Amino acid sequence: MKEDSDYIFFFFRFTFASNTATIIGGTLCGEKRTVRMLAVFIYAFLVSSVIHPVIAWAVWSQTGFMSAAKFCNGTLDKENGSLALVHVLSQEGPKNTMYILDYAGAGVVHLLGGIGGLVLSIAHKRAEKRRPRRTLTTRNEDASESLLRDEELSPLSSADIPEEPKQPSNFWVWMYPKWGGPEHIEYSALGVLILWTTWFAFNCGSTESMSSGKGFPEGYKLFHRTAGRIAINMILCAGAGGLTAIIITSLVQLKYHSNINANEVANGILSCLVAVTGGCAFIRGWWSPIIIGIVAVGFYHFGCWVEYKLSLPDTARVIPVHAFGGFWGLVSTGLFRDGTYIKGIYGSLCFCNSQDVPVHSVALQTAYQLAGALIIIVWSLITVGIIFWSLSLINVRWVIQAVMRLFCLNGCSGGRCQCCSGATVTTGEYGDCLLTEALSND
Repeated sequence: MKEDSDYIFFFFRFTFASNTATIIGGTLCGEKRTVRMLAVFIYAFLVSSVIHPVIAWAVWSQTGFMSAAKFCNGTLDKENGSLALVHVLSQEGPKNTMYILDYAGAGVVHLLGGIGGLVLSIAHKRAEKRRPRRTLTTRNEDASESLLRDEELSPLSSADIPEEPKQPSNFWVWMYPKWGGPEHIEYSALGVLILWTTWFAFNCGSTESMSSGKGFPEGYKLFHRTAGRIAINMILCAGAGGLTAIIITSLVQLKYHSNINANEVANGILSCLVAVTGGCAFIRGWWSPIIIGIVAVGFYHFGCWVEYKLSLPDTARVIPVHAFGGFWGLVSTGLFRDGTYIKGIYGSLCFCNSQDVPVHSVALQTAYQLAGALIIIVWSLITVGIIFWSLSLINVRWVIQAVMRLFCLNGCSGGRCQCCSGATVTTGEYGDCLLTEALSND
């Protein structure tokens, strides 16, 4: 990083990478059986530093094989403080004309994280089948051996733990229970308000500048106009989707005499924001975001139906909102993209001749979007699956022993730990023992 702007750009992209990891974690937030904290650190580090950057490079980098920026071969001349455009024409353009449009991360962030959440949900379900419940009198030693899975938080005996409620035979009754669902309405409303507001920073901020484009040739799209169009598209899409979710909830309420599930309305709005993230700067007309929002709610309910059929645990509806919403976001961008916006945006962002960026037909661009979505899905399934599979095989006692050797601890028993130096530390927990030894070494 040579310039101050590089640090800003790095921090902005860092937030995208960290969001990918937090999306995966939302799958099991609030579950009785949780992922161990050490495993959370490991998978979050690998997702943010390896898995997400590879897809970000492929879609957004000027050398990425799925990026439209690879057609930008110009540079920006900043001599004497001027912002004159210097375009370096190459004799031959990229032979691979395939690219996907994902302006702010519908696929790079949300689809990738949503599929990762699907992998975690499947791993959790498989672990639930293999692992018996812990009781006060009998403790299953194998239950807490895996580094990935933590033991059950409830200290109740098996007689006191109620059986899991049977899943309703009707999908709509399952999704919209009569009592309105276990979620708090005020928390759902507050969460949507926070996310909806901060989402403008991600999508509009992806223009990377609010400059008026001084020094650019006539015809280049100005940054502030792009940011304004993005904001309006987000409002139209989320508003249309929110109204659609309210209508569906109301119809279900009338048919099954249930209360309105505000959380499903909130998730419907979030799925619309995910869907419009990919094409917020490329789609045409005022009607495109409205259609995208309405269909996004349908994709959300389809994702919930898949969870219902497979009985997948998903506390925050990560899979329907992010996986299905992100997939529709990529596909809808190909269906409703505007070639003028494509040329203008990449011409302004990459400082190149906008004529170098090819504009494909709707059918071809949609096919490319589907291919890109498939690549992201396969990449996420393989890489995240390897991470959680590896973590499930690691014995937590091996980790404790390795850390103990790192801090020179021979062993602990009876609440006392023997150090290499011969000193004895009185403690009842490994963590206190390691901390005490680390302080004594200093």
